[in-house]
Amino acid sequence: MALMTSFKLPCGSKNFYPEVIDYLTRKGSYVIFQTLSDKTNTAYLISPRKKGCEVVAKGVILDIVGLYGELDLIEEEVSDSNGVFFYKVANNQEEYEKSISNLVPDQI
Repeated sequence: MALMTSFKLPCGSKNFYPEVIDYLTRKGSYVIFQTLSDKTNTAYLISPRKKGCEVVAKGVILDIVGLYGELDLIEEEVSDSNGVFFYKVANNQEEYEKSISNLVPDQI
């Protein structure tokens, strides 16, 4: 079974992402992915940090899917026994901040 990292959303839902994402953040990459709360059906854009996770945006699922699609970053995936996990990655903070600065301000 693949290793997963758990985190809590603001609504209290516990979610998971592949541990390889933690490796990328420790090495200096900036990662962003979308997730959904099973308690509230609120969707989120999440960016893991060396300690904890940053909520980049939240809203209804179609809005968050649209924002994720607009991010000018390369999408990658992790395939393991848990399924396929999609995420976007920036190689440095400047690239990450430039990409999220293009998001609609009222969604952040």
